[in-house]
Amino acid sequence: MKLKQDITRSIHIAPADNGGFIAHVGCGSFIFPDKNSLIAGLSDYLDDPEEHENRYHYMKVGGDRPEAPQPETVTAAGSGDASGRDNPA
Repeated sequence: MKLKQDITRSIHIAPADNGGFIAHVGCGSFIFPDKNSLIAGLSDYLDDPEEHENRYHYMKVGGDRPEAPQPETVTAAGSGDASGRDNPA
């Protein structure tokens, strides 16, 4: 496997009780349901770590990357609007 750049983050993999895996990459933790998804995910990361770290940072913190999905507005429990207030029936 030819790596696009040097890997600067430590990678630790631990088995999960449900048969999946938890991969700790730098300060991030990622859950994989099986070994095939683990291998695919790590392979993608190793191909271009900078792109994956940028995508993770955007998803975690927010940013101005237009190609990334925008978060949905979440309403409070009940039939309220985005402010969290219940709408009268």
